[in-house]
Amino acid sequence: CRYATLEASGQISDLDGTRRADLLGTLTPDWKAINTLLAERVEPRAHVAGRSRPVRLKGTLTGGSVDDWLKSIDGELGIDLERADFFGMNLGPTPIVLRARDGRLRLDPIDTTLNRGRLHLEPEVILDDQAGALLRLGPESSIVDALINDEVSHRVLAFVAPVLDNATRAHGRVSVGLKEATFPLGGDPQKSTTVTGAVL
Repeated sequence: CRYATLEASGQISDLDGTRRADLLGTLTPDWKAINTLLAERVEPRAHVAGRSRPVRLKGTLTGGSVDDWLKSIDGELGIDLERADFFGMNLGPTPIVLRARDGRLRLDPIDTTLNRGRLHLEPEVILDDQAGALLRLGPESSIVDALINDEVSHRVLAFVAPVLDNATRAHGRVSVGLKEATFPLGGDPQKSTTVTGAVL
């Protein structure tokens, strides 16, 4: 597709019946195309870089509902993110791995650095026939002692503490503890983001 190339080999059997697949391959992102999209949709200076990871898919390719398809699939895909920069925030290296198993989609916990502080995320992908796809962060997700710079102060923290938008200089550290965070995946304008927690 426009943003990545998937190369895989293996077997697909019983084409006239249940179509069982057993595939191994590699997902290679097109970082130039991804960064162009981020510059258009997120901010002009947004940038990510990383490496490809192996892809594994085994199970039955059913034609039923999303739940039926998930129950029949065992697999994983992901990338090794080397860095991500956006809104004055610098994310350190971390694997981002999505697994399908036992009828659920699960993202591995993320432990890395954010502006020299510690970032821990417990993400979960939720597929709901009515609400669509959602990304939910578990209540143990947190940021601890990330460095604040002027850009972070004006472009991120000012939404939490508006007085920071008028600060001429800002420095210090910020920590965040989440109670709930849910982000819609997709372009439906009717969907809303929900984030509750504490910022110190």
